[in-house]
Amino acid sequence: MGLAARCALILCLFMLTGGCALAGRPPAASHGVVPVASPQDDVPRAGQVSAGTAAAVPVGSFVQGDGSLIASSDVVRRLAGADYILVGESHTSPCDHRQQARLLRLLTDAGLRPVVGLEMLPTATNNALWRLSAGSLGIDALPDAVDWRTNWGYDFALYRPVFEVIASAGLPVRGLNLPAGLARKAGREGLEGLPPAERALIPSVVMPPSEGQRATLEEVFREHMTMREMRKPGGATSATGAASSTGMPSGTAATAGMPTETVQAAAPAAPEQTMPEAMRRAFDSFMLVQSVWDATMAYEAVRARIDIGGPVYILAGGGHVEYGWGIARRLRGFDPTARIVLVHPWRGDGPPDPAQADIFFRCDAAPPRLGLAFTFDDGRVRIAEVLPGSPAATAGFLPGDVVQTAGGRTVDSPKVLHEAGSAAAASGASIVFTVLRDGASHTITVPGRAGAKP
Repeated sequence: MGLAARCALILCLFMLTGGCALAGRPPAASHGVVPVASPQDDVPRAGQVSAGTAAAVPVGSFVQGDGSLIASSDVVRRLAGADYILVGESHTSPCDHRQQARLLRLLTDAGLRPVVGLEMLPTATNNALWRLSAGSLGIDALPDAVDWRTNWGYDFALYRPVFEVIASAGLPVRGLNLPAGLARKAGREGLEGLPPAERALIPSVVMPPSEGQRATLEEVFREHMTMREMRKPGGATSATGAASSTGMPSGTAATAGMPTETVQAAAPAAPEQTMPEAMRRAFDSFMLVQSVWDATMAYEAVRARIDIGGPVYILAGGGHVEYGWGIARRLRGFDPTARIVLVHPWRGDGPPDPAQADIFFRCDAAPPRLGLAFTFDDGRVRIAEVLPGSPAATAGFLPGDVVQTAGGRTVDSPKVLHEAGSAAAASGASIVFTVLRDGASHTITVPGRAGAKP
């Protein structure tokens, strides 16, 4: 980045820290796409993805939004012109992490030295990450040095391929996130309710979601609430019960503490007016949490570009990347002229959605062994979804259950749950869980294979 551009970017961030309004954003529908360097590709395209051929595309293949297969050299040329490269993931997919590492290696082999930005870790871990890049901290020592279990919780082995590339290439790396639990605390208490030291960790301007993202997340939120209410006795919807059963923070509007111009943009859309008041508060609080995460990660990515240079290679969950709704939208506010490319996993279940990302990598979704999807926050593993017909559904798991023990071990991270499930699957034995549901503990047993010892 040139000196003039860097000075302009520093000035922009300085003004934003003072709480000024964001300006000069490109239209929300644009990703700020960087074109391929030459219209005449030196590597012929491998073909076009259609509904009939999608499933046959090999894992690891790169696909553009228009469905055309492209060579890795084309991908590198395209990414070489970007200021920010956002690479999505499913946190529990080994394939996604291998492809993230592969793409990072392709960039370094081409002579690029991106700054790697991580959703997984807070900025307080940057000293340890610097030591990894400098070669004074080994990968095996990294989880303890950054308190991986507390700050992230997913199995470190899934992310090891990425850290191996970082370490071998000596790439600069930054944690982009807040301390564990702070975003949800902001959702519960509002930005103005945070102590000054904690509020200072969050950008002064927290841009609300776009209308498209808000509408989509409202639909998901309503479906979640409907499922929760259906399993209550009588299936009746209670405004008070709705708020307490979401598993999401409630009680504070998402607009608390935002500048006036941001508050106006965050006003609830018309469909939300049909929500019961308690449900609307829970939804607004949920949206504030998402916005705080996205704003903080974008702000820290811009700081990394100022401090070190670019491009910044950002690894984050797919929901923060796809459609340019999350981190990318905030990047355009903090760094309006930046060139952004979105890269996202594609599961081969039909042609890719060109609005979702600019480039896709083919990876199968690894089906969960038990049929559970979960979230991890503040040291608690909470069931987010139970697949119909799965062993978990048959055993009696319900969305919202907090897993307390698995196979006799206290579940204080997703790794424990994964290890207990893997051990049971390998031995064929039954596995006993205790879960917290509606304030009471329940025992759930998932049977092993027929003939196996319990």
